[in-house]
Amino acid sequence: LDDGAGILFVSDENISGLARGHWEQGFYTNCRAVLEAVSGCCAGHDLTLMFSTREPKSWLRSLHAHLTRAIGLRATLETFSRLEAFRTIDWEGFISSATNGLDVTIVQTSLEATKDLRLGPLSDLLVPFVDEKTLAAWRPVAASHKSLPPKVVEFAQSRIVRNLPGGLRWFVIRQFNSLYKLF
Repeated sequence: LDDGAGILFVSDENISGLARGHWEQGFYTNCRAVLEAVSGCCAGHDLTLMFSTREPKSWLRSLHAHLTRAIGLRATLETFSRLEAFRTIDWEGFISSATNGLDVTIVQTSLEATKDLRLGPLSDLLVPFVDEKTLAAWRPVAASHKSLPPKVVEFAQSRIVRNLPGGLRWFVIRQFNSLYKLF
């Protein structure tokens, strides 16, 4: 990083590592390695790591719907929720473990606690880094995508769809979702 760079803001929902994978090993299993690499690249500079979290049940519901759409997850939400990695979701413990020993400042906020902010959920993470003139001109941004509607998830989890081969299953779910939006 250039010493005259000022503030560099990187936002990536996958910077903690991808949530999917081998669930018996936990979730975001690569987070520590990624944060060590980021910290190493920023050595000699002030580094603030910002974590946005969600209430565990809503996060799990969202993750389940996302994986159903993205990779054709076959497990029902009930089965998925019973996996050991999800029995107790402790975001504070997770963040503490992932950042322990790193020379960084930690900021944590939750989606639910910030949903009614003027600039939208989680905008409180940006405000400390933006001057008043710039901030005054900012307007809320509409959500770019929404989770699958519950009826589409229910359809995707039906026995007939769950038993389709992967590529065909993915195609059928996407088509049903497109048709569902018309009504």
